[in-house]
Amino acid sequence: MAVKFIKSDDNIEIDKPFSVKAGPGAGKTYWLVQHVRNVLANSKRLDHIRKIACITYTNVGVETIQDRLSTSADRVEVSTIHTFLYENIVGPYLHFIAKEEGFALTKLKVVDDTVLTGLGVINELISKTRKGYLYNNENKIREAILNARWTWISSDWVFRTKYPIRVGKYSVPQVILNEYKKYAWEHGVMHYDDVLYFANKLILKYPFIAQVIGAKYPYIFLDEFQDSTPLQVEILKKIAASSNTIIGVIGDTAQAIYGFAGADPQLFTGFSLPNMVSYEIQRNRRSSKEIISFLNKIRTDLSQVPVEERSTKKPILYVGSNLNAYAAFKTDCGGEVTTLSYANVTSNVFRMNWLWRVQ
Repeated sequence: MAVKFIKSDDNIEIDKPFSVKAGPGAGKTYWLVQHVRNVLANSKRLDHIRKIACITYTNVGVETIQDRLSTSADRVEVSTIHTFLYENIVGPYLHFIAKEEGFALTKLKVVDDTVLTGLGVINELISKTRKGYLYNNENKIREAILNARWTWISSDWVFRTKYPIRVGKYSVPQVILNEYKKYAWEHGVMHYDDVLYFANKLILKYPFIAQVIGAKYPYIFLDEFQDSTPLQVEILKKIAASSNTIIGVIGDTAQAIYGFAGADPQLFTGFSLPNMVSYEIQRNRRSSKEIISFLNKIRTDLSQVPVEERSTKKPILYVGSNLNAYAAFKTDCGGEVTTLSYANVTSNVFRMNWLWRVQ
């Protein structure tokens, strides 16, 4: 598929599905907001009921887009993917399949991500599945539950871990995870991952739901698409296939951060729809020439060019273990050092190791 190169302030054709690939500093969110404004100004498919759906993956992203749209925000539904699917699919239609899925609708209060891993729950799961060798390994069961995601296996979506969680010479069995999901649903607990599962199940069984979404949202745009999961992409394709909705996705595989939640950046690379047009923004509005040159050397899928002729010192790449790299950086640069880590334990290791070294 041929790629068209654009700048962050360029308009594109509004009634064709598209993908936009852009690296750091390219102005992806700026471009998206400008595109939304262009559609609002020129589309004949919108009215006071039919809106644009603009989906991102964090509440911060939602607030950023809403702020930039300003007075136009009331004509655009800006939300996270889970909120969009819950409000438009799961909330209105879950009663169609609640009984067959064993979900206690009368106990559902809010979409929840509270994982039920108390000792009482763990012991009940063990007793129901008669897995005696797990009695003294509730931590491993807890680990398996926390790491399990809905995964396509053979011909169905299965709640399972990416890799087996070992308990001595055994693994936490799939039956434990199945029983956990049954227990949660019987108590009206719906995790965020379950929103995706139920949305997909409902559209698959009742295709008219996708048509209703298409009628309500003639345009659906997804920012940070590199953080999509297989279930999210499956739902999006079902909506596209069952309606006349124009789908647009924006992202960059190098900026994926939700791998721990089951996201796969290659889904963005391989995403395609009939008549879809692919665009690429190569200009970097944020970084110096030296940083852009460095980035172009370490990735081959995207080549950026600077917007401004701004120079800084050449960047230094530290290679090795986290602690050794941190120590080398501290020695070279001195002064106050700030680290950003996914887990607090990693930041604490950095801090305590450095304190130990200087004492």
